[in-house]
Amino acid sequence: MNSSEEDIERSLSNLQKFIKKIDGIESFVAISEGFPIAYSGTSQEKAETISAMAVDLILTGDELLKDIQNRPLALREILVMLDENKAIDVIKAKNLLLAFQGKKEIVEEVSSISAKYISREGIYCPYCGFNLILEVHKCANCKKNIPFKSYICPYCGTFNRIKKCIKCKNIITNDMKKVKIEKSRESKLSALLEGLASSIVFGWLGTITLSPVLGLILGSATGILVGVLAYRYIKPEYIVES
Repeated sequence: MNSSEEDIERSLSNLQKFIKKIDGIESFVAISEGFPIAYSGTSQEKAETISAMAVDLILTGDELLKDIQNRPLALREILVMLDENKAIDVIKAKNLLLAFQGKKEIVEEVSSISAKYISREGIYCPYCGFNLILEVHKCANCKKNIPFKSYICPYCGTFNRIKKCIKCKNIITNDMKKVKIEKSRESKLSALLEGLASSIVFGWLGTITLSPVLGLILGSATGILVGVLAYRYIKPEYIVES
């Protein structure tokens, strides 16, 4: 086995691990010269059937485009709906065809990312440089495992722009920009006012039920505690750095 074949085998192995982590992908087949060279979620026999179908789809698509445009064209990707919820997506990646079957919401996105990975493209953390193209992110709303690069969850439509790098844990955006966490001036003022109000109320209660000195101590301690807790649990603002 030469180095090129080893690289392809390693890439396909990494790709299979990535696909297994994603919710909604039922099967995957990598095809070279019409035959399956890697597959998961299906049998050898079905992988061969999918391979033949994928080649036919691409070739048929090429011919249709040629007839419509009256010039040679090469179809890069084709999506076929199997039913209202399931689809199969076939995409070209270098000298391979990649076929994905699963939920229609996710197959196109996963196939696009997979093709970029096979073509040696990556998305790199702006802090540590780690390649995140084959990493997975859990949607903040529906908790589905989706590609790290996904901005909008394919399942529930929630924006997932802000996330943590898998390796260095710094906060970044899905398009690999640094993020700074800040609390707004209004939030800080609100925490201060809540602490001040608590100090006055508890200080007054302490004064009339205990003594002026104990009331002052109780009011001060309560105000500081409430202010700190209010500041601690204020929702932060995320500021994207260019």
